[in-house]
Amino acid sequence: MQKRSRKPRQPQDVNQAAFAMVARSVESADAEIAPKFNRAEVLRFMRAMASKGGKKGGKNRWANVSAEERSKALSNAARARWSKEKEKE
Repeated sequence: MQKRSRKPRQPQDVNQAAFAMVARSVESADAEIAPKFNRAEVLRFMRAMASKGGKKGGKNRWANVSAEERSKALSNAARARWSKEKEKE
């Protein structure tokens, strides 16, 4: 009876062998270069990104819309808003 090898068996196909080699090299590279961010830095960055986008969103969205299309969209929104029954508290 043959003894089993402890090493994983290498694929016979050249493409599979290349894929396995790249996968092993990427695994070790990811472990070494994993960035470390603390929560405060992430929150500060996300707040800055949100404030940039929110200030000009509505103006840019309506800049290329004709007056007729704008009127139609806004009247549909108003109709939807006022057609809802008021919730009883």
